[in-house]
Parts: sequence; C-alpha cells; structure tokens
Amino acid sequence: LPGPPIPVLRRGGNADVHAAYGAGTTAAYGLALLDRIADAPADAEAPRVLIVTPTAVRAVSAADELAALAGRLDVRVRALAPGWHDAERADVVTGALANVAGAIGRSALKLDALQAIVIESLSVLLDENGRDALDAILTAVPRDAQRVITTSIANAEVERFVEAYVRRPLHVPARAAAPDTRGES
Repeated sequence: LPGPPIPVLRRGGNADVHAAYGAGTTAAYGLALLDRIADAPADAEAPRVLIVTPTAVRAVSAADELAALAGRLDVRVRALAPGWHDAERADVVTGALANVAGAIGRSALKLDALQAIVIESLSVLLDENGRDALDAILTAVPRDAQRVITTSIANAEVERFVEAYVRRPLHVPARAAAPDTRGES
C-alpha cells in the first residue's frame, strides 16, 4: 500500500483496504480524511471521523500518528483512552471497539455529525467476536457517512461484513475481474 493518501477517500468514497500491519495504512487513509475535513465547518460537540481499533493501545497509537499528520490543521484528534480528555468533542476520535461501543451506548459519543468511519483490522475484530459491537456501531452511523475498512486478512467473514455495510467500495489493492464465462461451451 502506498503511503500517499488514497484519492477516493479525499472525495468521500468508500474503501476496503487490504494491507499488512505497518504498510502505512493509517497515513494513507489519515491524510486523505484529515485533508477532507480540514476545510469543512465543524460541530464543536461531535466527531467528524471515528476510527475503531482492536485495542486501546492501538487507538492511542493511531491518535498520536494522526495528530502528527494533522500538523497545523485546525483539527482536534483524540483517543477514547486513559490520559486523553474531551475525546467525545474532538474532530477525529480513535477508540478500541469496546470503548467506542460503550461510549455510544452511554450516549457520550454522538455520531450525528459523523462524516467518516474507519474500521481498522476488521479481521482481528471479527476473530475476537466483535461482530455484535460492530453491528451496533455501524447501525448508529449516519447512512451517508463514508466507510473505510482496513484488514490484513481477506476471508469470507470479512467479505460478508464489507458487503453488508460498505456500499460500492474501492478495493485496495484492486481485485481481479471475475472471468467472463459467457459464450463458452
């Protein structure tokens, strides 16, 4: 996966990104999403981008990385994790699946102004029996919000999830076209 932003994300398109851990995925989606929301008006009480991660440690790491990428942009990045404050009021919120689901369940995290959701490491979240929490989170996400899925493993369960929740995603890397069997005997 290349490090530069994925252009379809800057334009608000959905994506299904398959890449190994450490391939620069956070920078690729992060730069595009940060650029997209930097010029848009903000709601001071609700996030515009939500990033769901497998663990709190990864949420903090993603928040640190995205805050560094945001540089001088007027974009507030926070993690739903110990030591971070006012995460629910940030422009970009990262959080472990359990923390995000809990904050939404307590109505502490409002998703009304959400423009994009990123589900990091989908295969890991599904392997850890996170399907119910993911279903609940994505049900709370506005229908027109952009959806970005990252995963290192493509299996049938990941494909079913993407099919259920991501409308017309760009697949990165691109998938091979299905063979055309018309006219064959």
